[in-house]
Amino acid sequence: MDGEVERLRAEQVGHFIAGDFTRYFAVSDRLAASSSGFARSYECWIHTVLHALHGLVPDARVLQVGAMDGKRFDPVHAFVAHYGWRSVILEPLPDLFAALRDTYRDHPNVTPVEAALLPADGPATMTRVDRDAALSGAVPLWAEGLGTFHPERNALGGVGVGPDLHAALLGAARRETVSGVTLATLSERHGLGRIDLLQVDAEGCERDILWQVDAAGHRPAAVHLEYWALLPDERREVIGTLAGWGHALRMGESDVMAISPALRAAVDAAVGWGC
Repeated sequence: MDGEVERLRAEQVGHFIAGDFTRYFAVSDRLAASSSGFARSYECWIHTVLHALHGLVPDARVLQVGAMDGKRFDPVHAFVAHYGWRSVILEPLPDLFAALRDTYRDHPNVTPVEAALLPADGPATMTRVDRDAALSGAVPLWAEGLGTFHPERNALGGVGVGPDLHAALLGAARRETVSGVTLATLSERHGLGRIDLLQVDAEGCERDILWQVDAAGHRPAAVHLEYWALLPDERREVIGTLAGWGHALRMGESDVMAISPALRAAVDAAVGWGC
């Protein structure tokens, strides 16, 4: 059985890379049926929720903040591409934004925006790992996603890594000026309208982003955001805000998924029991 699971995993990854999401989802279903571990996983939960979101809101609107190239390490890309959801997708670093724009070049419903979602409009300085260092293997590939306004909170500040890797990351690090926009400006420029799915991976800025969404009166049916780089009081505030909307929460190792009561009912109906 383990060999079958490994084979399905490889097939699943291959379809994702090829952009064949009909087969990707079909193999994911077979993987869930073959592996109780995958069926209970946070990854499978995300799949269940986002398929149910499409059933509940077929014309879902998406706001994604911190998308990198729009594909790697991205939990919503397959759904945005497959279902054609109208999406505004932000990435502030120019080289990653160029890759993001290329990822979605054949998806007219997707609007890539070269900006960070910040409390004020205007330029701001990020610390990031040089992309060539990550792609060449000089540092791990995941280091490409360390671009942040709070380097002290992630591996660039030595969090979760040993001294040798920390030194390598610092050797590949550089500061870069990027454009920042508020949610109000983003909405004005791109006609954002409602938000049904909010996806955020912003290396420590998630609380401030959620605050803007909340203050604007948005209550997305699904919110998926990374929380591990938040300070403890910021994490509590994020969880409190989402719970205060009446959303049900599931925590992963570094992320949280929050879903509205209506989406929770759709998920329960889809799987045949209360989750």
